Amino acid sequence: MTAPTADQRALARLEALADRLTPDVARAWLRAVRQIRDAATLSAIERAITTGDVEAALEAVFGGPHAVAALNGVGDALRAVLSTGGAAWARDLPPVPSPRPGGAAIRFTFDVLHPAVSATLASYRAEVLRTMTESLREGFRAAIAAGIEAGVNPRETARQVRSLIGLGEHDVQLVASFRRQLETADRTALTRTLRDRRYDGPLRRAAEGGKALTREQIETSVAAYQRRLLAWRAETATRTATLDALRLAQDSVWDQAIADGRVTADRITTTWVTRLDGRERPQHHRMHRRTVRKGEPFRDPATGRVWRRVGEGDYNCRCAAVTRIWPSGELAARAIEDRNARPSPLG
Repeated sequence: MTAPTADQRALARLEALADRLTPDVARAWLRAVRQIRDAATLSAIERAITTGDVEAALEAVFGGPHAVAALNGVGDALRAVLSTGGAAWARDLPPVPSPRPGGAAIRFTFDVLHPAVSATLASYRAEVLRTMTESLREGFRAAIAAGIEAGVNPRETARQVRSLIGLGEHDVQLVASFRRQLETADRTALTRTLRDRRYDGPLRRAAEGGKALTREQIETSVAAYQRRLLAWRAETATRTATLDALRLAQDSVWDQAIADGRVTADRITTTWVTRLDGRERPQHHRMHRRTVRKGEPFRDPATGRVWRRVGEGDYNCRCAAVTRIWPSGELAARAIEDRNARPSPLG
């Protein structure tokens, strides 16, 4: 049996860590959404709808200390990912021979409080929380707009808007269109992957010309759809954040080693490894095996786009990084020149 390559090991390790750590972040995210939703008052949302002051409602729902405290729970979960992931990456690295004759082998460690990386990790945590909060706000705005457009009375709209807290703008549109399909007995609703199939029977009968769905049936089906959509949103959003946190933690292991004088940056190269299974982005396909010196960004040769690290910020990116120490900076430079001179996988 052929031993896995360094590329295969890196991809498998990243996926295994993400599989293990994402559920904790997703649970923290769902808990935060529940806390924010429970604290949101119908009167504040209703007032925003009747007066048109959506920003006031946004501030009441997402700007208070309750929302900050709730989202800090997500930040704590991400910090745990950084700590656990960094320790795992450090353990995976075998001791590296010293470049000095008779010198001690280089061993790797990771500490989230290390001065060389603590500010970077804190900045990452803050940026993720900012992005998540903005997504929640956009979904809230969309929910109010959809309620007003539907012409429902403000109290009922407020109730629906509060139930949609946690969903993004596109998710809110999906819920609104699903509701319309049920109200008009449109069979297209039966194609929704996230619908609860237990409620298919009444919809089929209504679509075939029978009795229309009752308000209770519609609300029950919509509520089930929203729950599944929220769970899906939690999984996808937090997996993206977890993958990015793991790659940042991996990079930070090397930052600590450099800061501690165990290795110099000019001897370190990082190679972008893409999972080539037909599901990868064309841009990431082009980046496969592109190599840079530690601390330098990756650049797409076709578009000029720049990433500070592999897959940074790209939704659900599964790409991994393979980092190597060379005996000298000169050999590292030659390796970079050689690998980047090879033709792109896309030709």
